[in-house]
Amino acid sequence: MIFIARLSQVHLGRRVWLAVGAMTAGLAGFLGAASPTPGRRPPGVLIWVTAAVVTVGVIVFLARSTFGPARVALLRVTAGLGFAFTATFMKATTDLAGKGLAVLLTSWEP
Repeated sequence: MIFIARLSQVHLGRRVWLAVGAMTAGLAGFLGAASPTPGRRPPGVLIWVTAAVVTVGVIVFLARSTFGPARVALLRVTAGLGFAFTATFMKATTDLAGKGLAVLLTSWEP
C-alpha cells in the first residue's frame, strides 16, 4: 500500500499510518505468541476439507448477516483467506513437484 501510494503520488494521512502501524504490531505480536515451527507431517484430506468447509460456512453466515462497512471488511478478510488457501496449495504442489512428476500427477493436494 505504501509503495503504491508513493507511485501514484497519494498522501497517506495520519489514520492510515496508524492503521499500518497497528497491523504491523499485531502481526509481530501474533507471530511472537504463536512461535511457528516447521510441522511434522502434512495435513490429510480430512483436515483440508474440514478447514475449507468451516471457513466457507463462517464467511457465508457472516456475509448474510452484515451490511455496510462491516460487509466490506468481511470481503477483505475473505480475499485474504482465499490468497492463504491458494498459497498453501501452491506450496504443497511445489513440494510434490520436487519428488517427481509421477508423484505430482498422482497426488490429491494440488
